[in-house]
Amino acid sequence: MLRLVERTNLDVGKWNALVSKSSSTLFSHSSYLDSTAKNWCVVTDSNYTCGIAVPYVRFLLSKMAYTPVFVRYLEWIGDESKEKEAWKIIQGQLKRGELNVRGISDANDVLVFQQLQSAEWYNESAHARRMLRKFAQSGMVIEQVEHHGFLSSIIQTELPKKVSAMTQGNLLVLTQLVSSLKNEGRLITIGVRSVDGWHGGIWLLHFNGRYLYLKGAFSENAKKQGAMYAAMKSAIELAHGSNCVFDFGGSRVEGVRRFNRQFGGEDVSYSCISWNNAPVWQNAVFTFLRSWRKKRF
Repeated sequence: MLRLVERTNLDVGKWNALVSKSSSTLFSHSSYLDSTAKNWCVVTDSNYTCGIAVPYVRFLLSKMAYTPVFVRYLEWIGDESKEKEAWKIIQGQLKRGELNVRGISDANDVLVFQQLQSAEWYNESAHARRMLRKFAQSGMVIEQVEHHGFLSSIIQTELPKKVSAMTQGNLLVLTQLVSSLKNEGRLITIGVRSVDGWHGGIWLLHFNGRYLYLKGAFSENAKKQGAMYAAMKSAIELAHGSNCVFDFGGSRVEGVRRFNRQFGGEDVSYSCISWNNAPVWQNAVFTFLRSWRKKRF
């Protein structure tokens, strides 16, 4: 029988063992959710043979499921015949929700990310080849390094200029996440430098036969010289050299998708599912507060 288990009561060892022995992504791992979610629970059985993690926030007297920043989706793990029962439990105990999930057919919205299953899929566009030639002539080099402080500083400086979602709060979440992943040995830092110092780089996560692009940033000059293209190619080669899938991460921005497809990235779909079983008075309060917040900020 399935049940909802709060994070405080979770047998973390059993849950992470389930995540690790499946084909699941790191998004479902306890260390990842501890770093990114305000609160989270799991719907699973007594022996942890199947389940799904559900992040949530508290609102008035109830809980609202949501997808945290830096989490692309959550996923059902294990016996598929129990998945419908799990969703009944989730929607019964969390009255409102909007979750990005993998493998739900009756979803409200279909989204995509890009990946390269193997080296055979790799295919540079003409523009990618031009940018890689630029980089080769730039005097900059690619290095995989153990330290990541230089990249944290560049991301803190560069990303808020270009990405509105990179608020100070979200940057703090990213810092916590990177520190946790580093401590667990799952973080890979690929940097770009010249004799003048570091010009940027990218972070990758390695888990369950998959290299996942997390985040990256470069100085404007380095970007113009093709640094992002060179770093991404190096990351792809690292993944395929280990016979792993390369995952470009996730973004709703069409420009990011176009960039990923310049290396042969193929679309993989996932879904957004939402529900609202909250009482009328609570929905009214929620709508008022959301409207007030928009006007204020």
